[in-house]
Amino acid sequence: MQQARQIRARAQRQRILVWAGPLSLVLWGGAMLGLAGFIPPPHAHDTAQQIYHMYASRTFRIRLGMVIGVFGSALIVPFAAVISHQMRRIEGDPPTLAWIQLCSAALLSLEFIVPYVVWQAAAYRFNVEGPKITHTLNDLGWLLFVCVVSSLLVQTASIAWAILTDDPEDP
Repeated sequence: MQQARQIRARAQRQRILVWAGPLSLVLWGGAMLGLAGFIPPPHAHDTAQQIYHMYASRTFRIRLGMVIGVFGSALIVPFAAVISHQMRRIEGDPPTLAWIQLCSAALLSLEFIVPYVVWQAAAYRFNVEGPKITHTLNDLGWLLFVCVVSSLLVQTASIAWAILTDDPEDP
């Protein structure tokens, strides 16, 4: 009886945590698209003055969007923890692929948070530092943002490997 209750509690906890994934996407999309207006990104040929104007015209929206984006990015981790738990059930001991997936997700979360912080810095003092530093910080944020692909590839490859090598006798 006690064991059945614990199993149900764990399953319920996982059902709740798995919603962190879709919530993360909603927060991320709302931050980038709805608030900051970063989708589509600024054109690569935009001048420092054009980038400065973008930050000047949407200062509050960019600041709020970046804060929300940081929280959305952090929600990648609980979602990945649920995936890792299920991968561990596939792998058994040692759960190497599950650990790879979880570590990659933690890195991915940080790799999303860092560009948000850089863009937040650009929006924080854009009117004091001027167009050049705002332009540079904006570019740095975008370069860091597009580099998250490596962790995402490792994460998805470990998930795929676990799924494809699952024992068909006892899936």
